[in-house]
Amino acid sequence: MSNAPLPRVADLSFESLFLRYILAGCSAVILWDILSNLRSEFILLVRHRFRVATGVYIISRLSTIAFVVMATMYGTAPIQACSQYVLAVHILMAGSIGTTSLLFLIRVRAIYEASPRVTAFFALSWLAVLGCFIFTLQGLEAYPESNPSGTLVYCATGRISPYIALDFVMPLVHDTLVFLAISWRLATNTLYNNANRDSIIKQGVRAMVFGHYMPAFSRALLQDGQIYYLTTITTGLLAFVMLFITSAEVTWKTTFLVPNMMLMNIMACHVFRKTKLGIFTESGVSTINPPTLPIAFHVPTGASSPYIPR
Repeated sequence: MSNAPLPRVADLSFESLFLRYILAGCSAVILWDILSNLRSEFILLVRHRFRVATGVYIISRLSTIAFVVMATMYGTAPIQACSQYVLAVHILMAGSIGTTSLLFLIRVRAIYEASPRVTAFFALSWLAVLGCFIFTLQGLEAYPESNPSGTLVYCATGRISPYIALDFVMPLVHDTLVFLAISWRLATNTLYNNANRDSIIKQGVRAMVFGHYMPAFSRALLQDGQIYYLTTITTGLLAFVMLFITSAEVTWKTTFLVPNMMLMNIMACHVFRKTKLGIFTESGVSTINPPTLPIAFHVPTGASSPYIPR
């Protein structure tokens, strides 16, 4: 083993300090989101029948919390086993994004009433997302660095493999496909009985973009999907672009990785809770009373969903 002295924290750039603030902020945001939604999650677990989607939701929340906290510790706490620690962080990240994407697989399956073809297509898309994270487990390398006195050892990111970009690309592709599929289904259901074929394209575009001609529930589903998609695609593209800016320091390249994954989970869980609990509003008044939306995540085989007419 080499006896060369470790790099000193005092020599770190502003970028490294900025990353530490970003990670600490992410931990604060995810904890705030959990605390602010404790009541909704209690109702979700106690007053609603426990289904597969609920289990996926719980695992998604827990794995994301663990990922964000461990990533924060990686950037701020004294750690010596840097390579093993960064591998553990990446595994938790794979669990977080895998379960988050699975929530939307369940959602699109319910919207299409458990269609075998749709389910198979999006299941393959989800497996591609999970496979990319497994493939890139060794994409990040870390090395130790010491504090000014040399008494503590911290971890810093070293080499970043180009194929780590798959961790951003595949979730974006999956989210785009899910968003378009759900928007298309809601729009076509709304315009199914429209007799004016001359304006069907124009009305279809207005329905997909603005939710025109849709019932309040369908419009709420569409708008929640739009908010999620716009948020995650913005942070995902920003993280992807930063990764390939060759002039940027290694620290800058990974700055938006944790915020991107955290926001994806927060938004996906927000959409899940609203759908499950029936928290859809129009002009400040709930449009569903009492909430009956657990069926949105469980469509019996051969049954017709009351929310998605054939």
